[in-house]
Amino acid sequence: MAGGVPLRRGLPNRPISVFEETLMPQIIFVTGATGTIGSQVIQELAGKPGIHIRATIRDFMKAAKIGRAGVETVMFDFGRPDDYQALLQGVDSVFLVPPFHPWGVEQAKVFIDSCKSAGVRHVVKVSVIDTCKDITVGRWHNAIDDSLKKSGMAWTILKPTSFLQNLLENSGPREDDYIHMPAGDAKTAFVDTRDIAAVAALALSQRGHEGKEYTLTGPEAFTYTEVAEILSDATGRMIRYLDISHSEACQEMMDDNLPEWVIDVMMELRSWTAEGGASAVVTTIQELSGRPARNLRDFAAEYASHWKHD
Repeated sequence: MAGGVPLRRGLPNRPISVFEETLMPQIIFVTGATGTIGSQVIQELAGKPGIHIRATIRDFMKAAKIGRAGVETVMFDFGRPDDYQALLQGVDSVFLVPPFHPWGVEQAKVFIDSCKSAGVRHVVKVSVIDTCKDITVGRWHNAIDDSLKKSGMAWTILKPTSFLQNLLENSGPREDDYIHMPAGDAKTAFVDTRDIAAVAALALSQRGHEGKEYTLTGPEAFTYTEVAEILSDATGRMIRYLDISHSEACQEMMDDNLPEWVIDVMMELRSWTAEGGASAVVTTIQELSGRPARNLRDFAAEYASHWKHD
């Protein structure tokens, strides 16, 4: 038993009958359950018949945030590989958001090996869009993607571009009413993390997505000048785009006391954006979900209060 839910796997060397299969819920293990994408995956899946979610947290104070019917919370840390096997017992599918740090590749590979050993059937992993392949974050993800593809498990890889939710944080307007970004006139096809989660939920809950790689973007690409105009219209606040230099962007992150390795990764991403790496638009979200991807204008209207001055 796991949290009162019958485990999917039978006793060693005893196959599960078709009758048992229909009675046993599919256990989906969600990493990053309190994160931007993971929390939305839970929203998409919770309450669906035949699905039990095992949601990972690092702080039990956050358990109430995701506590709802059909959701079991477990303490999980990629830095504690000895815990993997017990936590993965009975799991059918895994939603994997790899750890973001220089040693995260090795941790993710060990985790994938543990998934295989535990009998996990399918792993749905968040990666990055192919245009990132030659920068650090792309190389990290590609190494993990390759390990997953060679694991023998079924896999689905999601390849999103820049998130709309970044505009609520480090890519949004500052107190001086400017968006500080060294992006020139390059366009970005921002994707909403809720749409990424919707595709992930489809892949986790339905057959037919195994062995697929899905590039995920928003429905339209915008320059940061256009982003500033759209946010201004939504908020009534005069927001402008300040095309800062790369050295200025680096200094701002140093002033924010970010670790050196984070600054290096972020500066590569800033260059990637300025070179048009995030400008491609695809319709994968609409094709899979049957509805258009969320767009920047609606997002700006929805979150207008976030950018308004007090």
